[in-house]
Amino acid sequence: MPTTLAQTLGGHHDSILTQVGMPIDPTNELSKLLGLHKYEEAFDAALQRCDVSIIYWLCSQVDLRCILSIDPLPLSQVVLLHLLRHLSYGINNNIPQKFGWMTHIANVIIPTDSMIAMHVRPIFNEVYALLNHQQYLPTITGFELSSIRSLMHVIISKIM
Repeated sequence: MPTTLAQTLGGHHDSILTQVGMPIDPTNELSKLLGLHKYEEAFDAALQRCDVSIIYWLCSQVDLRCILSIDPLPLSQVVLLHLLRHLSYGINNNIPQKFGWMTHIANVIIPTDSMIAMHVRPIFNEVYALLNHQQYLPTITGFELSSIRSLMHVIISKIM
């Protein structure tokens, strides 16, 4: 079973589009993966692009809360941890929506999972530090502050 967008497409899609001068729009392929309920592949592909706007777009295309309530989880712990980290970049944009996503993701991360155990604490500490800084900005509303503190609480509860 393919695990990345490049593997799904045989690795040739981007080079073909580049050769014919067409702009590469990853949202088309990501939409196809979502339509097939291949959430792991879609999120993995978005994360591999290292483009936060694509990751935000992908999160906005799905009901993340619903996906994260499926048993078994359709997203691996590795993807979830990296998704949490990437969503923390540029944290001051779309704050309510982003903190909702981040809180749902943090709640389903299993810190003792062998695939992520050694990475959880450093990434959670990094996200926590960003949140700690964010909560003291003068532009933060009461609702946003509540969301930040709720997410900080989830993070602390996961690493203690």
